[in-house]
Amino acid sequence: MRKKCTSCAVNREINCFGVDSGSPDGCVCQCKLCRAHYAMFSRCQDKSTHVIKRIKVCVEWQDRMTFIRWAESHGWQPGLHLDRIDNSGDYSPENCRFVTCCDNIRNGDRAKLAREQVILIRLLFASKHVSRTYLANLFKVSIAQINNVISKRSWSNV
Repeated sequence: MRKKCTSCAVNREINCFGVDSGSPDGCVCQCKLCRAHYAMFSRCQDKSTHVIKRIKVCVEWQDRMTFIRWAESHGWQPGLHLDRIDNSGDYSPENCRFVTCCDNIRNGDRAKLAREQVILIRLLFASKHVSRTYLANLFKVSIAQINNVISKRSWSNV
């Protein structure tokens, strides 16, 4: 639904997130970029690993419209996620980009395999000199994950 976003006042596709008695129509309707801006601050303030790592939002992006203008000029499209290139770095124009959900997960601290490791697993397995069990032990992942990598059920774009 196209409607004026109650946060940035731009006419966009919006989502409704509940009732706000301070809003003219009683609705908290925000576009995806306003939600991304809000979520970025929330991650830095709640009890997540962002707080433990002391990750902050840069001064420039304290202003929502500055962040939105940056996002629109740096490839944001619906469905893309804001990703920090260096996971220990702050949210800033120099350290952020927009990526698919899969790429965002792979860049996370909890990702078990990197792209280079996936390529190596496939090369080693193709050589027929190593077993799936050996690869699982070598890369400290489950045999099921090795099977998914080899069959391209995961990391299909590598």
